[in-house]
Amino acid sequence: MTKTARVYGGSLYDLAAEEKLDGQIMEQMIAIRQIFRENPGYLKLLGEPAIPEDERLKMIEEAFGGQAERYLVNFLKLLCERKILREFAGCCEEFIRRYNSAHGIAEAVVTSAVKLSETQMEALKAKLEKISGKQVYLIQKTDTSVIAGLRVELEGVQLDGTVQSRISGISKKTIQHMEQLCDSFDKNEIFGRSRVEEVTGLKNTRASLFLKELLERNIIQKVTGHGKGKYTFFIKE
Repeated sequence: MTKTARVYGGSLYDLAAEEKLDGQIMEQMIAIRQIFRENPGYLKLLGEPAIPEDERLKMIEEAFGGQAERYLVNFLKLLCERKILREFAGCCEEFIRRYNSAHGIAEAVVTSAVKLSETQMEALKAKLEKISGKQVYLIQKTDTSVIAGLRVELEGVQLDGTVQSRISGISKKTIQHMEQLCDSFDKNEIFGRSRVEEVTGLKNTRASLFLKELLERNIIQKVTGHGKGKYTFFIKE
């Protein structure tokens, strides 16, 4: 978030809170942000200098004038006039942050390698609300570099359940072998020592020691019902 977005978003929140319209305007800002995300060409059009400003303002009025609060419509026009409409997403982020702070809502950001289902998000939200004792506003992000599990930040404090949080102190060679496993196996795939040897090139004894270290660090876990010495990645739900 830029300083510009913080200033403008905060100013709009102050006005909305004073008029007791903060909840309504926040919902409308989120909806408009989604429209801009799904239609980047439209946002670019509203900032196109080749189109006369009064025409672009008219487009904003036609699109949102009959649906959004007048304060928000005028805010969009102001950003357009000052050629900073691209900052709207950041303004929305700051507005939400101020709203959550004022209403005792804890903001949490969950990052995972793949998008979580609605059921998983609801379960995680319930757990975080139990931990914090507050209502939680949960933001989901994806990052393919997250190796198994979730990375969760609650009110600025990281609650890390990912593999990265458990690899501190591991040698670079071991991390390299672990990355080879992650590249070769699906997150729920079951594997044994022979497959580890095949993927990493480790010999019998070294492969056993490697698996033992991953078990001790809760990076992998033993599974039953598939024969002796079978493992899968440890994934927190």
